[in-house]
Amino acid sequence: MKNLKLKIPDKIKNKFCGLKNIKFLVMLGFAGMFMILFSEFSGKSEDKEKKTSDSDMSVSDYAADMEKQLENILRKIEGVGKVSVMLTVDGTEEYIYVREEKESILQDNDSKSSETENKYILVQNNGNKEALVKKVINPEISGVVVVCEGGDTSSVREKVYNAVSVSLGIPSNRIYVDSLESK
Repeated sequence: MKNLKLKIPDKIKNKFCGLKNIKFLVMLGFAGMFMILFSEFSGKSEDKEKKTSDSDMSVSDYAADMEKQLENILRKIEGVGKVSVMLTVDGTEEYIYVREEKESILQDNDSKSSETENKYILVQNNGNKEALVKKVINPEISGVVVVCEGGDTSSVREKVYNAVSVSLGIPSNRIYVDSLESK
């Protein structure tokens, strides 16, 4: 068993110790590094064209998207009919980033003191370093106006108030429901 352990490393050593083999391994290493560097630069043009994400959405886009979703839901409620929705939004999108916190405690003869160091965690994204996003807080919806065909009926109004309040998480005093004007 001992002889087997010694023979395997000796065979490997004898295989790669020749001058030609060392040159081959060095060239192979350089070729590998070149391929890694080349792969970093090759895909950047495609990434720039495809770079449209949810984080690039503006406040007006967010409000328009929420209005469409709400209109689609309200149309499905019995008695609502045609519906139009307007949202008012306060603030902007807020990003909360992941932070690393290091606390060091210094102790002298008579006293203790501590220092806290906060650093944002950075990630590589398309060759750029960016802070890692922990959470995105959407703008606050401050009010909703709903105009629908069945808005003059109290039962339909109540259904609309409840649907809007529950779906957006806002109190009913921030919602206004009315009927469409008849032509």
